[in-house]
Amino acid sequence: MYKFANQKVVRALTKWCDGIINEVQKKVKEYVTFSFNHISSGGKRLVTQNGDEAFDLDFNIIIQKDKQGLVDDPKRLKDIIRHAFDIVLKEDVEEYSGTSDSTSVLTVSIY
Repeated sequence: MYKFANQKVVRALTKWCDGIINEVQKKVKEYVTFSFNHISSGGKRLVTQNGDEAFDLDFNIIIQKDKQGLVDDPKRLKDIIRHAFDIVLKEDVEEYSGTSDSTSVLTVSIY
């Protein structure tokens, strides 16, 4: 049964995610600068979950300044950002297993 997620928990996790992404921005600043925004249900503060199962928060990363011509090599750009997420999250999350990479998105799962 789907229900709205506890807003206090959503706010806390959103703040934590924002902090992680801010750290990633610092790690990749020699390559690119980027902004990010909350999208989907998280952006509208309408996060739902099935019972007590986990819920997801989605973010867009918007490249603002390409300092090393990485727009011409999007796979390398994505790998640099993915690697930065792995570094930051391994410092912050016990037993973190790594960022998943699919065709168009990076997925971070923390349970």
